[in-house]
Amino acid sequence: MSTISGTGERSVTQTEHMRSFSLVAESRDGQQYTHNDTGGPAQQVYMVVPSPTISFPVHTVLIRARQGQPLALCEIDTFGETVCRQGQFGLRCQWACNCLHTHSCLSHSGGCPYGCANGFHGEDCYTPKD
Repeated sequence: MSTISGTGERSVTQTEHMRSFSLVAESRDGQQYTHNDTGGPAQQVYMVVPSPTISFPVHTVLIRARQGQPLALCEIDTFGETVCRQGQFGLRCQWACNCLHTHSCLSHSGGCPYGCANGFHGEDCYTPKD
């Protein structure tokens, strides 16, 4: 699942600026996913869960306010790729993790939150120990 969320400033005036925004996620080769907010009630946190899920590597995310409105964002988080089987990672789950006790790794990087398997170290657990 790919999820893109953003938060607006905390004041009522600022959250109104996010209403009716548009979001475009684009790959390097021009594939696009577009989300247009329906303009419902203003929210502190907006979450976009693409359906169907985005099936291409996203290079750029463009967020626009409705015409003539300023856009104030505090934070934008993107989560995604694919939910891989335990021990695999990557956009299409094509790589194996080197995590301690075969714990799941981070799907985007292969990093191991619980540590590296014996014989490996480093942020992504891909550096062999000497």
